[in-house]
Amino acid sequence: MASGDLRQSISGTLIQEIVPASQQENVSSLLIANTHASDAITVTLFAVSPNGNRFTIIKALVIPFGISVFLKEEIPPISTGVSMQIQLAGSSPTADIFITNE
Repeated sequence: MASGDLRQSISGTLIQEIVPASQQENVSSLLIANTHASDAITVTLFAVSPNGNRFTIIKALVIPFGISVFLKEEIPPISTGVSMQIQLAGSSPTADIFITNE
């Protein structure tokens, strides 16, 4: 992985920041792996402007058990000062997130 690339495991249904606003590089790809033992998860991905406005990138994407989703062209350019957040839904949802930066 290049410097600045991020990896993290997330769980629960609260909205969580996955790319901080202070990051200087654009996100070039995002891999979301459903790590729940047996159930699908639902993923919503947001860009959040410096003034707190939330813009939906992906809404209610269902990822079945045992499946990963790779996003590249679907990720719009995000400028410095804009963060990226994710929200999971489902029965005790869990996911691993891998982010590659330009």
